[in-house]
Amino acid sequence: MAYYDKIAAKWHKVTGYKGGSFKELILNERIISKVGIIASKSILEIGIGNGYFMPMLLRRKSGQVPGTIFLTDVSKKNLEIARKNFKLRNAIYQRLDLYDKFIVSDSSMDLVLSTMVFNEVSDVGLENGFKEIKRVLKNGGQFVVSVLHPEFIQKQMERGVVKDNMMTSKDGMKIPSVERKLDAYLRCLELLELEFELEAVFGNKKLFNMKPKLKEIAETPIAMIYYSK
Repeated sequence: MAYYDKIAAKWHKVTGYKGGSFKELILNERIISKVGIIASKSILEIGIGNGYFMPMLLRRKSGQVPGTIFLTDVSKKNLEIARKNFKLRNAIYQRLDLYDKFIVSDSSMDLVLSTMVFNEVSDVGLENGFKEIKRVLKNGGQFVVSVLHPEFIQKQMERGVVKDNMMTSKDGMKIPSVERKLDAYLRCLELLELEFELEAVFGNKKLFNMKPKLKEIAETPIAMIYYSK
């Protein structure tokens, strides 16, 4: 059983309808700003969690109706929660494991999205996931992927927040957070053979007011977004 099957209900309760404080205050808007035109496009979202993000993206892209939307997660419980709370008409909900072949065919996706998923898997899952993104993306397709920044994970390890590749939140939840170097992500990005950009994402005053302990590492990027145009 996937780890998130065990914590799916609590995860939904904690992260809610905007993904939690960091995503709500900072990351969501950054990701949406990277996404191009989605009208009539085929979209694959990897690791939807409780499913909040795609409805948010569609609201922000109001008037642009995508073609096919695949919403995937390794956790069946997460998929059930997503269907119940954020169900999208005409979306296809499917289980997807980054260690396996993706459920979609070659060169079939215009856009691949993933938010804070690749930092939770081993190097094998990381590499396989990017090979599969390359396989399923159409020529000229776009990817937008965010992960916890390796420097942030390192700092949290030093502070005792991350132990044995698990990060403990203030709510007591343990979230997979794999230690790796930035170069490991860059090597996998090169597998795509696409031009990409990388943006570091830092905290802001509102986030630090909500999570005062993060002020101690305010100069450390919390996440990074890598994306093609």
